[in-house]
Amino acid sequence: MGWTTEADLLDGQRTDIEEVSSIINDPNARLLLATTDQGIAGCILIRRELEGAYVGVVAVSPDLQELGIGKRLLGEAERRSAIEFGARRWRKTVIEQRTELVVWYVRHGYIVSGRTEPFPYGNSRFGIPRRDDLRFMVLEKSVVPPHQKSCCGNDGSQFGPRRGVPLDPRPSPDGRWESELVFPFPNERRGWGMRVTSHLV
Repeated sequence: MGWTTEADLLDGQRTDIEEVSSIINDPNARLLLATTDQGIAGCILIRRELEGAYVGVVAVSPDLQELGIGKRLLGEAERRSAIEFGARRWRKTVIEQRTELVVWYVRHGYIVSGRTEPFPYGNSRFGIPRRDDLRFMVLEKSVVPPHQKSCCGNDGSQFGPRRGVPLDPRPSPDGRWESELVFPFPNERRGWGMRVTSHLV
């Protein structure tokens, strides 16, 4: 099991085919996948909002956590939403009892807004709650001045350096277009690289 999990808070599934299909078919959303030769390593959702973009569906395979995959996914999500949606502000919701995850996002430039949203009790798509006091904490991030350090880079750029190698968009087997950013993987224990793929409508 990885360094962070919500297994002590929720049972049941967290998504289904219908939700994933609705994301892929939404012109205002992008689902980014981090993949390796062994399969999918992680994913993240970006969705256009009136004043920026929402970041959600963040997941990394438990046995691949603590290798920097989540950080790279978050950085690419912010970069991609800035380019495609013109986003300069990002919103993320986290179950407030997951304090270690809140701290992780704060370390990557997000702030606690002080606002909360109710947990959707009764909707099994969000899991089966194991306690009755769950709610979402709203986290926010805005573009920082150029002289400040970014969440994912060390050169003071707004979105961090693009350490990956961009590949041209190409048609996927299902007829959609996809593009990807390929990262050389820095961990010597792994003999593979990581690809962050954006599935486009």
